[in-house]
Amino acid sequence: MKFDFSQPIKLENDRVLLRPFEQKYFENLLLFSENEKILWRYSLTPASGEDNLHKYIEYAIATRENQSGYPFDVFDKRTQKIAGCTRFYDIKKVHNTLSIGYTWYGEEFQRTGLNRNFKQLLLCYPF
Repeated sequence: MKFDFSQPIKLENDRVLLRPFEQKYFENLLLFSENEKILWRYSLTPASGEDNLHKYIEYAIATRENQSGYPFDVFDKRTQKIAGCTRFYDIKKVHNTLSIGYTWYGEEFQRTGLNRNFKQLLLCYPF
């Protein structure tokens, strides 16, 4: 499994762009955070509301800094909007493993094929 934290990771195809998650995307994600309560119904790490979203983003970025995760924002090329986020998490270099998850995106992007596109990028990258 290849995983290099020394350079920013950008993954893309003709439909989606995954970029390193950053605090500057807060305003784009706040709309989902405040208005789409169903996103957080079963979430173990809810990002509902302004305070929770700040904490969520700070924690996600901290996982990249300590190399236990790598969060991305999900940019939909078709609509030219940030759709949500996803990440590699529980990265264990010594065991050559990682998990994919912490995925959420707004209702307008659900059932559009976006998820299939970015999950394929995530699955292909480490191998």
